[in-house]
Amino acid sequence: MVNWQAGNTIAIASSSFDAREVDTATITSITQQANKTSLIQLSSPLQYTHLGVLRTYAGDPRQNVLDMRAEVIVLERNIVIQGDPTTSSTMFGGHVMSTWSKSPWASYPTMQLSNVELRQMGQAFQMGRYPVHFHMMGDTSFTSWVANCSIHHTWNRGVTIHGTHQVHVRHTTAFVTTGHTFFLEDGVEYGNIFEGNCGFLTQVSNGMLITDNNPATFWMTNPNNTLIGNHAGGSLEGFGFWYHLDDNPGGASKTYSICPKYETMGVFKNNLAHSNQFYGLRIHPEYYQQSCPCCGQWNLTPARFEGLIGYKNGVNCVVATQTGCCQHKFADQHGKYHEGRG
Repeated sequence: MVNWQAGNTIAIASSSFDAREVDTATITSITQQANKTSLIQLSSPLQYTHLGVLRTYAGDPRQNVLDMRAEVIVLERNIVIQGDPTTSSTMFGGHVMSTWSKSPWASYPTMQLSNVELRQMGQAFQMGRYPVHFHMMGDTSFTSWVANCSIHHTWNRGVTIHGTHQVHVRHTTAFVTTGHTFFLEDGVEYGNIFEGNCGFLTQVSNGMLITDNNPATFWMTNPNNTLIGNHAGGSLEGFGFWYHLDDNPGGASKTYSICPKYETMGVFKNNLAHSNQFYGLRIHPEYYQQSCPCCGQWNLTPARFEGLIGYKNGVNCVVATQTGCCQHKFADQHGKYHEGRG
């Protein structure tokens, strides 16, 4: 057990088709066992069944292992940023934003959050008021990051990257968030890395984008970003991962020189989605990777979605409405392995 201690609050993700079947409890004691495992005692019994199994399937020539162990996260960090006592009734919490004035006298900004707990954050129905917000910073060259943070009980998203490139979001958890949670805003954003993050119990927002009525824990508006080893463990009314790619970026980044629907795929590898009401991975409305995205030529190249594990999603593991040449490798909710091109 790494740095957990008595008094910490843990959250355990659903192991069913219902994202709401989560449990929270307080750790009362941790005892190290002779076999190098830890025995944890909790303040109260769990209400729901949570699996801790690795499944294999007879007759599978690849001998794939379907990892169905429920995610367990600890909510506390030593540094806390939070809304005030009225936040739970007003849905008007704090927000952390880094931006660049572009004044000739202004230094180039960075934002580095490590081991921070953000709770009761974000302001409901307010554009730009998110728990963590990288706003129009341009290319940060990975001098900005969110690492090992805990974001929970928020009123407006989790981590928003807007008009900003090459930010590293890693090993960060998001629990009981509202609307799309790990969020690329306009579609111009590229080169960002989402690695080893976990989000579950993603809730509907009725006052932001129309698509927030069906929220995705990971919302990607430009395919030229990297997602590796992330877990989307339950979205109410929504999806685990959603690639929503328009013809051109909108909002403050509106331009016709970038074409997300035809852009080069970054990396999508070894991610996991379960307990989402509809799909684990959704590619909608369209994606046609081109060798020259904005040239107006029809020259498809393969886009790879590799190593996705999806189980107990309400409708299916993957849906792609209209796509060109996509190579896929994934295990579905029945444990069957799929590999192909479409």
